Amino acid sequence: MADDLTKYEQIAYDVRKKILSGLYKKNQQLPLERDMEIQYDVSRTTIKKAIDMLVQEGYVVKRRGAGTFVKEFNMDDLGDEATSPIQYRGFTEKHPDQAVSSDVLYFNIEQADEDIATKLNIKPREFVYHLVRVRKVNKAPVTFQRTFIPISLLMGLRFDNVVDSLYTFAEESGGVKIQSAHENISAVMPTEEEAKQLQIPQTLPLLQIESQVFLDTGQVFEYTISRYRSDKHTFHTVEMR
Repeated sequence: MADDLTKYEQIAYDVRKKILSGLYKKNQQLPLERDMEIQYDVSRTTIKKAIDMLVQEGYVVKRRGAGTFVKEFNMDDLGDEATSPIQYRGFTEKHPDQAVSSDVLYFNIEQADEDIATKLNIKPREFVYHLVRVRKVNKAPVTFQRTFIPISLLMGLRFDNVVDSLYTFAEESGGVKIQSAHENISAVMPTEEEAKQLQIPQTLPLLQIESQVFLDTGQVFEYTISRYRSDKHTFHTVEMR
């Protein structure tokens, strides 16, 4: 018989599969822990471990006094080949021993169109920050990044706050806790502006990572399209059967 560690991972896998298949829909409450105890024939501790794993992975969110709910994200965006998430880190955190900087090309407050509103799970025409940055590592341009953030989640953001680590400002000054991200990865060709800013020929493909970043409350904090130089960036993942 499998030990508790294996068992709670199996339960988390089963619930995750039900979420990805659409059996558990966004905003749907999961069965109560006492009911899951009976369903899986395990202890309450094992169920709690499985739920905590799903919270860390970004699939569900706990609401005090109400229960555990599936996060509100677009299941179709995950695709059929969704992999087990790894710990989410921002751009600066991914380069801890290097000099990270940003050229801010655009920073403004705008009303969200329908597409951006859907990505951020807000109503169309709600106000958002829209920023465009070229992220650099050791002064070399690595990624062209376009970001949208609801103003309601981060009041008082200024130009000088986005030159450095946006997440550091958000967590230390904005009082939010960034927990997870859902990402789609694809290959695209650069626009003329992207090629110019990244200092590459327009024939070099870019690695596009489209991200929805979630807070620990389950709210969508950020929608970002990052286009990385394919000669400067490698994406690593681990998949388990």
